[in-house]
Amino acid sequence: MYENLNEKELSVLNFLKSYINDKGYPPSVREICKSLNIKSTSTVFAVLNTLEKNKYIRKDASKPRAIEILDKTDDSNVFDFNPEIVNLPLVGSIAAGSPILAQENIEDYIGLPSAYIKGKDCFMLRIKGDSMVEVGIIDKDYIIVDASDTRSDNGKIVVALINGESATVKTLEKKDGKVLLKPENSAYEPMVFEPDQVKVMGTVTGVFRVY
Repeated sequence: MYENLNEKELSVLNFLKSYINDKGYPPSVREICKSLNIKSTSTVFAVLNTLEKNKYIRKDASKPRAIEILDKTDDSNVFDFNPEIVNLPLVGSIAAGSPILAQENIEDYIGLPSAYIKGKDCFMLRIKGDSMVEVGIIDKDYIIVDASDTRSDNGKIVVALINGESATVKTLEKKDGKVLLKPENSAYEPMVFEPDQVKVMGTVTGVFRVY
């Protein structure tokens, strides 16, 4: 029955079945990597695509990470998350010319109560550094970003792409024809740019911290 699957693909399929039967919902990509000793998340994404292409599983695009095991006929094999939980993609990097939520940019998914989510197309980023500590955003925090809100309004905390190369989280201010990206830490100076040097990729709507 599984003659068109290689060993790794079959092991992922079996792990999905076992995990779902045990917990009632699908594992994250990171959990698959850790449990099966797969080093790259992109490898897991490729395997899942192969399993779907060969009709062993089906992913519901309208429900993050909902998976149906197709090589069984029992309707109870469709598993979904608690409707009160929204699974946001954790984005590893942001670059010019690449959609933020392109599959290769997504490291994992993090489930949060829907009441915490504000915005239409939200994702999460992991904070590095202390430049925003005075507004309660500290190193290793996760921020929730609304990618549908790319307005460059004064006073907003935004994810900004600078010169199409590096992304930063700062408070945005427009002054004298310039764009200022202001750290919320008195130890740092604002960064000043021409408007065409800065592209707002989304607005920060929340902070999530793991202790």
